[in-house]
Amino acid sequence: MSDVKAETRRQKIDHSDFEALEKALRSTLTDLDYVSLTMKKRQLSRDFRISEADVTRCWKSIHEDKQNDETEQIRKTRERFTKEVEPWPRKVQIDVLLHEVQSTLERLVVFKDSDHALALSVWLMATWFTDYVDYAPYVMITSPVEQCGKSTLIDNMEKFAHRAVKAGSISASAFFRVLERYHPTILLDEVDSFLARYPELQGLLNSGIRKNDALVLRSVPVKSGDYEPCYYDCFGFKALAGIKSKDISSQLTDRSLVIELQRRKKGEPIVRARDIPEEIWINLPRKCRKAALQFGPLVKKTRPILPEELSDRDCDKWEPLFAIVDVAEKPSLSTAIRRCSIKLSNRTNDSSSVAIELLKNIHETIQKHVPLGEPYLLSRDLMTFLNANGEYRWSTFNQGRPLEPRQLAKQLDDFGVKPKAIRSKKNNRGYLISELLEVCQRYLSDNVPSLETLEQ
Repeated sequence: MSDVKAETRRQKIDHSDFEALEKALRSTLTDLDYVSLTMKKRQLSRDFRISEADVTRCWKSIHEDKQNDETEQIRKTRERFTKEVEPWPRKVQIDVLLHEVQSTLERLVVFKDSDHALALSVWLMATWFTDYVDYAPYVMITSPVEQCGKSTLIDNMEKFAHRAVKAGSISASAFFRVLERYHPTILLDEVDSFLARYPELQGLLNSGIRKNDALVLRSVPVKSGDYEPCYYDCFGFKALAGIKSKDISSQLTDRSLVIELQRRKKGEPIVRARDIPEEIWINLPRKCRKAALQFGPLVKKTRPILPEELSDRDCDKWEPLFAIVDVAEKPSLSTAIRRCSIKLSNRTNDSSSVAIELLKNIHETIQKHVPLGEPYLLSRDLMTFLNANGEYRWSTFNQGRPLEPRQLAKQLDDFGVKPKAIRSKKNNRGYLISELLEVCQRYLSDNVPSLETLEQ
């Protein structure tokens, strides 16, 4: 007995009840493709006591409805991406607009400090200047624990950002195709729960933040039936939110402004988004659009002064934000955003790498414990200093045990520093102070004196 016939008997369908019969038939045909229909059409005709032509007509009707539903969904999605915000009718002042955005954000969540709120506010405004800037840094929203407002912030950033696309997850193919076609601002929430499992998506995010360089290469079918290589442009602003999301990938963190949130204390004032007047959510994007039209050409020509304390990558991340702030011609605001950049960059980039942290601790050890003029530092002495300092992580670095000499040597080997047998120290192994200081000078953003400076 066929599955279809068994189903009709199980449901006890009365063949004189045409409505129930049609419902059962449509339920059976919904999941059949055309090949399956061809194979089962005769048996369906017998079981439902209708002609094969009627079975085919019913199947076509079902799948035409499904196709129309899919087309409607695609149309709605396209409209969402291409809908433009009507610009504010009057001229705007960037410093006033930034204050409005920042004050609104600070009413919704608790930032670690005002510098994080300022950085995010300028970044949100920068999403409207995509056509006028050469770099589109990411924003990484993180917190030490859950319930600190990350999802709340992402939800409301969608109302501010240009062509915002918010998603709890996204496939790699959807990611590069939507960026190529619409260049939206992508907002990804809960990235700590899925991003580590999708290395291809991580690779796309690592494609870069520079215009004309954020490209991915894929094979696409052509009319001949063959495949041809094709570049997709992934340039655009992106925000990632998740608990300790900055630990997912050091490459992503290096491309991001890390914005830290805190959990609200009891009695600390927070306003729910629905309690904020609707005109704010409508007018702020309109003002941002007006700012882009009003100041965009000037931002494109501006080459802002970059703080010497920033690394090359940090300069790339912050340059568009500096340019937008500088065209406001408010020295206090320009000073504030540069102070903010130095503070956030020192906090995020240097601490994100174990190797960089080790170099910082070695530099501190040399300053505190090595006499001036001493050319060598024995490995055992360096290990003792590092493991004995309770403020360092090295006493429990090796699965709860202290850092070992071979692990230290492996970390320093990546910087080209190797231990040597020192004759004057009974051939015990150690490191040249000059080599250690040279590496510290090269890779640490802090001012590290050279050996010659120390000896003067």
